[in-house]
Amino acid sequence: MKKSALRTTLKNYSITTFLILSFFFPAMAQGVKISSSPGTPDPSSALEIESSSQGFLPPRLTTNERDAISSPAVGLYIFNTTTNCVEVYIGSVWQSMFCGCTTAPVAPVAGVAIPASDQIIWNWNAQQGAAGFKYNVVDNYSTATDLGAQTSFTQTGLAASQSYILYVWGYNACGFSPSLTLNSTTLAPPCISFTVNHTAGAVAPVSKTVTYETVTSSLSGVSKCWITRNLGSTTQATSATDNSESAGGWYWQFNRKQGYKYDSGIRTPNTTWITSINESANWSSANDPCTIELGSTWRIPTGSEWTNAIANGPWTNALQTYASVLKIHSAGQLNNTDGVLSERGTSGAYWSSTESSATNGKYMFISNSSLFDTNAQKSRGMLIRCIRD
Repeated sequence: MKKSALRTTLKNYSITTFLILSFFFPAMAQGVKISSSPGTPDPSSALEIESSSQGFLPPRLTTNERDAISSPAVGLYIFNTTTNCVEVYIGSVWQSMFCGCTTAPVAPVAGVAIPASDQIIWNWNAQQGAAGFKYNVVDNYSTATDLGAQTSFTQTGLAASQSYILYVWGYNACGFSPSLTLNSTTLAPPCISFTVNHTAGAVAPVSKTVTYETVTSSLSGVSKCWITRNLGSTTQATSATDNSESAGGWYWQFNRKQGYKYDSGIRTPNTTWITSINESANWSSANDPCTIELGSTWRIPTGSEWTNAIANGPWTNALQTYASVLKIHSAGQLNNTDGVLSERGTSGAYWSSTESSATNGKYMFISNSSLFDTNAQKSRGMLIRCIRD
């Protein structure tokens, strides 16, 4: 008998013997050794293969063939012919162990990002030659986080309505690819009522808790979320001519963050009134009471947004603004000369964030018989209605 035939016979005999002993005499079957020379297997091994001229050849699969395996067992072992890597399934991903390559992989291809208000699910597609992937929020591979073979990453704890960037690299034993730059923007939070604890200080004139109802409207020209009462108002106005302090809310001078309450002839805080403001600037976000009191995505409407709302209403008087989803009513204003309340229940003045000159700002004026957007001294104290980006 030829040596090769004898070797095959010995191997088949050893395997057959191992299977028979394992079935009938499990305590006796300690392992099997495949070898061209007689001997017993190492006691720690269930299967020992011995050769001085040949190697062990595991199943060879492409990545697609590997991924087609249904419910791979933990510890399943293959050679991936796509990545030239020995891979073992570790229960959630295929882990590359030893890789052979000639070049680093090319950059991954962007997939479809799925944003929410507080997270983004980033997706990308693998390119041939990549054994795994890393990501980072800065374009620096050395500090990137390894994802193994995963082609998706969920980034959580994000701010609403903000733009984010993620960098992704493919890698193998020869190096790493150029970075793929992924861009996405988180969604705006849902337009729902929310509660704010106002604390007396540099913005709120008094401390109180207010629950603001909201509504989604395209009156400004683009769908936005608005609060349906004035900033600082405790109750919703009951009519276009509601003259109560609780529905009126607070008053501000242009580009000043300090708000004022006016009740029973008393202005709070009762500090020296600024009778003249002369500065070339729109209302800054640092001084915007909506941003400070309600959150970073809230702000005062621009002059154009009030102009659009008047046209889209269409509004010609306070009865129509109150009948709208925004419930805007005549809550008065504070005189520019002395900070005294005037015309609450008769007319109302609502600031925009846009200046018209160094001394005047744009605002919307309403009364039962008229309505227009115009300009007024920045030192007047007017109402604020907040809008969210």
